[in-house]
Amino acid sequence: MKPIANTLRNLATMLLPMAVVSLSPLAAAPVAQFADTNAPPMSAFIIPDNPKEGRDPFFPNSIRVYKDRPAAPGTTDVSSLHLQGISKSGNHVFVVINGETFAEGDESTVKTDTGKIDVICKKINANSVVIEAGGQILTLHYLSNQ
Repeated sequence: MKPIANTLRNLATMLLPMAVVSLSPLAAAPVAQFADTNAPPMSAFIIPDNPKEGRDPFFPNSIRVYKDRPAAPGTTDVSSLHLQGISKSGNHVFVVINGETFAEGDESTVKTDTGKIDVICKKINANSVVIEAGGQILTLHYLSNQ
C-alpha cells in the first residue's frame, strides 16, 4: 500500500503548484499580441561631436569620425554650393552640384571647401535648381561660363 500512497503524494505535490498558478490573476490576464515578430530590432547610433562624447570602439585613437561629419543645421555655409551643370537623358533631368549628380528628390552629402553639406534636390528648372541644404531652401542658378 505504500507505493500507492507515495504515488498519490508525489502527484499532489506536482499538481498543487499548477492549481495555484492557474487560479492567480496573472493567469487570467490576456496574452500580449505582437504585430510582427519577424521584424529586425532597431538600433540607433549617434556619432559624437568630439572625443569627450565618445569614440569608435574598434579604432579608439581614430579621429576620422569627427572630421567627416556634415555641418550641423543652421551653421552651414551654403555659399560654396555651385550648380555646375544640367543634363537631360530621355525624360530624366539631372543636375551636378559640386561634383555630385542629383535628380529631383535625391539626397546626398556634398563636399565643399568648408566641409560637407547634406543636400536634397527639390526641383529642377530650365536654368536653376531648388535645393534644401543646412535647413535652408536655396535656388542655385546655372551660369554657362563656369
